[in-house]
Parts: sequence; structure tokens; C-alpha cells
Amino acid sequence: MDNKKIKLNKKYISSEKFINKFYGNLVIFCSDERFVEATIEFIKKHTKRADFFVIAGGTAFWCLNEKENINRLRFLIEKHKIKNIYVFAHQDCGFYKYLYPELTQQEIFYIQISDLIFFKEKIKKEFKQIKKVCLLYIKFENQKIYFLEIQQK
Repeated sequence: MDNKKIKLNKKYISSEKFINKFYGNLVIFCSDERFVEATIEFIKKHTKRADFFVIAGGTAFWCLNEKENINRLRFLIEKHKIKNIYVFAHQDCGFYKYLYPELTQQEIFYIQISDLIFFKEKIKKEFKQIKKVCLLYIKFENQKIYFLEIQQK
């Protein structure tokens, strides 16, 4: 490609100041646009800043053993010195419905929770520097979005 044929125009200037520091937080969530703004709102209330890993199905990539995405996650954890991970699954996930078309929403819910717990166990085992993995399930009802923390007994 001939770089002389490229022109860059200022499209937008953010009001946020650039801070050249990593805070050690990572957020993994599904790309479903219905939950993006609420998830960002949640993160802003619970962390200073975070890296985002946004992919259809959230942590399903780990459970499906998708090597390229797992390697990308490893890169973030290692190079950005991740210590805390916030992981989200949500109600009515199209990716999980695609994976399990014959299952009910309730059955898919249990698979999603299982996948989140599996992810947490594997991440904590593989990366000793991880202090916290917070598992959350996003549910909607009457046009309200609820974040429910999943706690193992």
C-alpha cells in the first residue's frame, strides 16, 4: 500500500485525558449491543479503568478451546499485568442459542453458568497473579437490566 495516498482527518477529540497506565482490570463480555452500555456503566462504577475483551458469547471461546482467542486473552493478561477480571454472560444470548438450538433458555442458562465457573477455575489455575475473577449474569425484566453476581457455595 502506498502511504502517500492516505490522508488522516480529525473526526473527533475525546474529552477523556490520556493516561499511560494499566490498572490491571480486564472485562470479558458478549458483543450483544443490548447490554454494552449497561455493562460499561457497571464497569465505570466498579473499577477505575479496564481492558475490554468483547466477543460473541463472552467466555464461550475458552470453553470451545478457540486457540487464537485464548492466545489473545493470554497476551492481555500477561502484557497488561491483569489482576482482576470481570466476566459477564447474559440472558437471551444469541451465540449460546446458536450453539444449542435444541435447548430451552433455562438449560442454556445452566450451561452459561457452568462455562463461567469453568473459565474462572482454569484462569485462576493458569495465571497465579490473578487476584479476583468476578462472575456476573445479566438479566432483563420490565425494561430494566440487572447484574447478578454468581457466587459458588
